[in-house]
Amino acid sequence: MSVITEKLQKMFPTAKNCNNFIIMSILTFGLTKESIASLLGVSVDEVLTNYVYPSNFCESVERRWHHISNSQENAIALFLDLVGDLYQAYLNRDRDAFKEGVSQVTDKLAKNIIDNRKHGDRICDEDILTILKYQIKYALSASRIAVLFKLERKNYIKRINKILELHPEYQEAYESLAVANQQNALNNITLLSEGR
Repeated sequence: MSVITEKLQKMFPTAKNCNNFIIMSILTFGLTKESIASLLGVSVDEVLTNYVYPSNFCESVERRWHHISNSQENAIALFLDLVGDLYQAYLNRDRDAFKEGVSQVTDKLAKNIIDNRKHGDRICDEDILTILKYQIKYALSASRIAVLFKLERKNYIKRINKILELHPEYQEAYESLAVANQQNALNNITLLSEGR
């Protein structure tokens, strides 16, 4: 058992909460199965069997792994920073800091937009950034995002280009996802035209 696993088990004493935090971290930071296995001190098979397959987010994790490439060095650093901050908050019994840390891997902001936004409402750049992070996290197409967040697809894509200029750290992940979604769309058209 790794030091990270020990810390996670102390901070999240129930297996369900611990596993959920790990899955949300995989999705949020784009950790590969090899990276998370190394961090947890387990095999890749154990990551799949114990965390990914039993999760409600299995399909999202699989899409994320197959469609989005990102720097593992950066993903690991972000994950370790978060675990370090959470562990410090845990030791200090600082519930607010702990909740704030956990919120980095939850979808609270995105869910708020989904639940409260009306079709046609103006949307600020900060919300577009939240939506972009959600799209990358779950490896969703721009069309799916447009429906989910009640946006016009073309306007969303135009706004994303502006956001990526301000936040280039999301450029690589967004572009690899866009290429994968474009390829999937072409494959679907080919299958339909062949009558499959």
